[in-house]
Amino acid sequence: MLRRSASSPAARTLTPAAATPPCAVPAPRPRRSIGNVAAVEVHDNPPEEPYEAAVDGALAGFAEYRQEPGLIAFVHTEVDQAFEGHGVASILIHDALEDA
Repeated sequence: MLRRSASSPAARTLTPAAATPPCAVPAPRPRRSIGNVAAVEVHDNPPEEPYEAAVDGALAGFAEYRQEPGLIAFVHTEVDQAFEGHGVASILIHDALEDA
């Protein structure tokens, strides 16, 4: 299970993001394969400010960010040990940067 660091201002256990209102839903991204393991889905969770990566519906990683007009700063990225070495972090950051 992924947890935000205790030093994080919003330390909590991460769970998959709740559904967002229809007006806030961005166009869906295609699933991206991570070899023979599964497909990765990346979505932004603006109220909490992490991008989250899910594999088969399970939270596999997150990238925390802070955003201000004209600026986005990624401050922490973490991938669950069960998904390490499969490219989840690469896909997560790639998709997050495409949104920036």
